[in-house]
Amino acid sequence: MANDSVRERLLQVVWKEIRSADETNVLNVPAARRATEAGASPGDLARAMTAASYETAFRLLFLLSAEHAEEANVDARKGWTIVETALGDSGEPTAITSSELEFLHEDLLTCDPTGADGQDLFT
Repeated sequence: MANDSVRERLLQVVWKEIRSADETNVLNVPAARRATEAGASPGDLARAMTAASYETAFRLLFLLSAEHAEEANVDARKGWTIVETALGDSGEPTAITSSELEFLHEDLLTCDPTGADGQDLFT
């Protein structure tokens, strides 16, 4: 796999977003607040929202893989690449690294920062 560190850093950012819902901030979503007022557990709502975020991230990474481009109704001969840049003091890119997105969706679960490989989302 070309430039694994770029892929790993991207997946860390994705997981940070996936795991951003918790019992306190789910109440910022009006539908979740209404569900809580109707008796739903904030913890269950956070888990459901996190699972939905995971499913969205997985599906997006799946569709961005060149081998699945036809499902997104795009030219399967073209693909996507991660481009990571380091910025210098002036804000100009000083280093550019890249990695193909091929099979990135398959690495998503194993990069779960909790070590649970996402299993806690579906129990």
